[in-house]
Amino acid sequence: MPAEEGTENKEEGADVIETIQELSSLPRHWMDVTADASLSCSTAKAGNGPELLLDGNVETFWQSDAQLPHTITLEFQRRMKLKSLCLYISLAEDDSYTPLAFSIRFGTYRDCLQLLRGVNLDCPNGWVVVPLVDPNLADVTDTTLNTRDAPPLRTHILEVVITKNAQTGKDCHVRQISVYAEADLQRHAPTVHSSSEAMRLFGELR
Repeated sequence: MPAEEGTENKEEGADVIETIQELSSLPRHWMDVTADASLSCSTAKAGNGPELLLDGNVETFWQSDAQLPHTITLEFQRRMKLKSLCLYISLAEDDSYTPLAFSIRFGTYRDCLQLLRGVNLDCPNGWVVVPLVDPNLADVTDTTLNTRDAPPLRTHILEVVITKNAQTGKDCHVRQISVYAEADLQRHAPTVHSSSEAMRLFGELR
């Protein structure tokens, strides 16, 4: 049965990870920056490629095509201030293809990524929202931390390493992926002219 909005995985051995049904419930000052990244996967089954992770349709899915572990890598051209990784995972739909354990790695170069945290899930059905916190400034596994206000993870690369599926399944399904960052207010602020500049522009328009 699908998880209710805002539910959490609380079974023994599972992390306290929020599961939501709509990304619109995330903070409004966060920006979806997934489209700014180059996305790649370790393998893919024919007809279920990485592009389906970004098609906006939770009825489709990427499927791996090899032995565990499986990876999803997002590479940004500049260092980002990331707040949250969101994966749409459905035990109800995908059964033994459902990822139940994965780790998150980050860094500047692919060959020297660092471990940020591990995640264990119980019955994921919906958007699994994993907070991304600067490990130098906060304990990323502290469940008492208000992660929405915690310092963001600054990185060029974000990688998901799937290490376990339900019922010891070999391949996995992930239906969607989204990454959220702090809004860059300088990039999106409207241009403000001084009064003298505004009068000059007004005169030119006349």
